[in-house]
Parts: sequence; structure tokens; C-alpha cells
Amino acid sequence: MDQEEHTEQPSQEINATYNLKSWMADLHPFIQYLKLTDLSLPGTHNAGMDKEIKPSDSYNYFQDYRIETQLNNGIRVLDIRFRYAHGGVGGYERQLFTFHDSKGGRYLDEIKGDINNFLSNNPGEIVILAVHKFEAGGNGPGIPWHDYFNVFSSIFGSKLLPRSAINLTLGQIKTQYPGPRIILAMPSEIWAGRDNTFFWNKIPHEWAGDGLVDENRLKNHLVSVFTNPPSTGLWSMSATAYNLGGPIDIISKLCEWYPTGGDWQSKSSVINFDWVTRRNQQFIHQCIRSNESKAFLLGPTILEPAEGAEVNNSTPFIMGTGTPGATVRLYEGGLGTILYGTAQVQGNGIWSTRPVVDLPDGVFPLTCDQVLNGQSSRYAKESKFLVKRPHPPQAPSNFTFSFNSHTNTLRLLNWSAPAGPVAGYNLTLTDTRGGTRSFTVTTTNHTVSVNPNDRYQIKITAYNDFGESPPLLAEMST
Repeated sequence: MDQEEHTEQPSQEINATYNLKSWMADLHPFIQYLKLTDLSLPGTHNAGMDKEIKPSDSYNYFQDYRIETQLNNGIRVLDIRFRYAHGGVGGYERQLFTFHDSKGGRYLDEIKGDINNFLSNNPGEIVILAVHKFEAGGNGPGIPWHDYFNVFSSIFGSKLLPRSAINLTLGQIKTQYPGPRIILAMPSEIWAGRDNTFFWNKIPHEWAGDGLVDENRLKNHLVSVFTNPPSTGLWSMSATAYNLGGPIDIISKLCEWYPTGGDWQSKSSVINFDWVTRRNQQFIHQCIRSNESKAFLLGPTILEPAEGAEVNNSTPFIMGTGTPGATVRLYEGGLGTILYGTAQVQGNGIWSTRPVVDLPDGVFPLTCDQVLNGQSSRYAKESKFLVKRPHPPQAPSNFTFSFNSHTNTLRLLNWSAPAGPVAGYNLTLTDTRGGTRSFTVTTTNHTVSVNPNDRYQIKITAYNDFGESPPLLAEMST
């Protein structure tokens, strides 16, 4: 039965709802700063071999329902094995079909239709077509790789996501490549020597090996892999078991081994399994909820001030990203003893604030974590920026004066500006009789009238928005 209308309240930490058929779009505010390689992606093992083709065969068929139903139930990676039959009726799209042993499954045109139908109804989703194997059937000629390069390029057209997107976050993908997206991850034979912009490398596959695989053998294999899991790129785990009757329903065990936010989920990329729509899609939900946990535990990021920036304020504007609903806490990197401020992450994943404690002068290594319902994330990567706390200017210096060549009652006063920002100068002249005159000027010189045969006390201060400098004191005789 198709559970596409099912919604889930994932976890008390995140408190967000989603629909299985649109979970990537529904949870975008929470997972937008993750890359595809960060996700726990639920995948269908042998996606094109479903029992709608032959309900009575549980040995060669690994899923209950066709691909569109799998996608509607939260699957985002389709593990595919293709066989080519030269001369088949219907052209290239009917000459390529999924298989297991001697049994055939879905034709390429059916897979194309299911994926395109799903994405037409759910344009915010990304589907990965992970072709694990191509082989030529019978005694006919080999696979026409160039022709199939053109076929796959054309049947999905503008929906194809370029391989460079592996370095982008989900938010960046949504911005740069809006709309429904398909990733073609295929063996190199189909794209080698050609423009592979829209063809991704085949996804490396971890599996327990040939022969019968019971739960114990599979678990031992999982333990071995997760002791030192692949650390970069997309990779898939075939979490499947087989007996003489065919693939076994081990979903209850997978739920036990891969709890939401658990160690194996945190290290996973793609998890392929059988009978994906069974058990009320519980394991699919655990993968989805684990992505929220991954995004939360990954911690917030700091966008402003940027690394290497200079701020002329001890309480500068600070902004970053995090998990909606979480509280971000600001600290000095490497210390964490002084809480410089907090901020609430908004629904769009953005937080902003100003410190409530002045930042000290010099290079400040800012970091932060986020807290939600008592759970703390990792600390953010430090942003080191220069803090120049606001100060009044230093005192002016080098006072001099000169005579006016035309009259003995005028003097040109000169001085040197201090370092740093100066808005202007306050100048005071006091004569021997106690007469005082004051001027405010914006230059480092000023002409004043004077009394002959008198002595003046000069005081000059510089000022800016943050105060007035100590005075420059001098004397002048006329």
C-alpha cells in the first residue's frame, strides 16, 4: 500500500513535521546547510525488481511496489542493475531493464516515467539514480555506451544536477539549481571520454559478499565497516540479508542497529535495504530524522564578522546559521568560560545578535554552539577577526606658529594630527590678562588675531565620536 500521505513528527529535539514524499523540501530550513554527502539517505536495494511485476516470486524481487511508490514513501536513492538486450522491441528505452539472476524487472522507460511523475508532483526533492551494474545479455553485441550516454542525457534533460553540486549545501543547490533534480551516478564506461558534467561517479558499494547472509553475518560486516567508514563522498551500505528463500525482511533489526541520530546513522551516507515500504516505513523515518540530528549536532556557523575582518566596535553585529528553534551561545574559541551573548535561530535558519559583554581589543577567535531541549551541538568553526575598540584620539603634537607677512596682529597656528580617526579640533587661547577665546576647526592649522607684546597659553585637543583627546599645551609670545 502506498503511504504517501503519511506525515511524521520526527523528534522532540527538532519538533518539525514532514511528509514522506516531500521530506527534503519540508525539512529544508533544518537541513539546508548540509551537503548531499552529509545526509543519511534511505535507498532501495534492487529498486527495479518489485513484486508488482510478479507477486508470487519472493526470490528475485526485493520490493513490494514500483519505484514511484518507493519515492513517495521517502526513498531518495534507487540502487539499479541494468541488463541490455540488443534488438528488443521499442528502442533503447525498452532494451535496457533491471534484472536479478535470469529474471527481468522494470524497463528504462518505466523507471523514467516513475521518476519524472514523482518529481513533477514533488519539485523540491532530489532523486539519485545509482546504477550499480550494466551488463549485456545473451550473445548479442556489447552495450552501445555512446548511445546510452545520449539517452540518459535526454530523458531527464534539465532535471539533471551537475557533478560539481557535490560540493554545495542543499541550500546552495536550491538557489543555484531550483526545481526537481536528478543525479545520475553511473559506471565510468558510459561517460568516460565524454562530457561528464551531468554524470556522477558510480557510488562505491559496501556489501557482505556472495552467498547466504544472515543477520549475524550482516551485523558483523556493518561493525567492520563502521569501525573505519568511508570519510568522503557518497557511498552506500547494502544493509540486506538473504536465505534460501530470497531477501529477508530485517527492517526491525535495522531500526535497532541504526537508531535515530545514533553512531551508525551519523557515519552513514546511503543505506540500501529491501522491502522498504514495510513496517510503516519506520526505518525510512529514522534515516530522515537522523538528518535533522546531523544538522543540529554539526553546530551553527558564523557568517559575520567574516574571517579576517576588522570591526571598530566592541559589540559588533554577529550573524550566522543554525537549527530553527535552537539557542546559539557565543564564546571565545579555546576558552568557553565567558558567555558573550545568545541568539535565537529563526525559522529560516538565520540568527543574529550583538554581544552583551564587550569583546577585547585584538584578534578575537569567536565560536559558538547551539542548544535545543538541553542537547548541545559541536562548536562552530572559529571566525577570527580584529576588534579595534572605539577610543578618543590621542593628543595632537608638534605645535608651531608663524607670522603673517602683512601684519603683526595675526599668527598662523600649526600642529600635527594624531593617528586614528579625528573629527576636528578644539583650540583655546588665553592671554596674560585672562582673556580666553575658543575655536573649533577641522584642519590642523588656524589663523588667530593676537595682541602685540603679549604671551598666550595654547591648548589644542582632538575629538571624534568617542570623545576628546588629552590636550596639547604650548605657549606663544607676540
